[in-house]
Order: sequence, then structure tokens, then C-alpha cells
Amino acid sequence: MSEPIAMFTGTIARVQSMADGSPRFVIDAGEPALDLLSVLAKAQMSGVYLQFVVYDKNELEKETGYK
Repeated sequence: MSEPIAMFTGTIARVQSMADGSPRFVIDAGEPALDLLSVLAKAQMSGVYLQFVVYDKNELEKETGYK
């Protein structure tokens, strides 16, 4: 399996429906994610589809010890 191109902690800033009915999610990430700007911008410019998996950070830490 390939390695993730980005992994960060963030919050959902906004959820909205676009005019065509498609959803848009805006995610706020803290300063530790600044180094991901170029990685995500490159993915956006390339037009690649990304796979998103969302966990509740507190639950993930409790269940797995992962921080």
C-alpha cells in the first residue's frame, strides 16, 4: 500500500452545497500543516482525486494511542 501524501489534524470550517448540488467541505488546519500547502496545491493543480478518511482525533487516540 502506498504512503499517505498528507496527514494532519484539523476542524471542519464550513460545509455547503454548491449550485450543482455537489458538496464542498472547507477544512482548517493549524500551523503544523503549513508544510502541506505545496503538496496539496500540487495535487489540486494536477487534478488528481484524493481519498479522505476522517477520524475523531480524541477517539482515535483513546482506541489506538496514535497521536
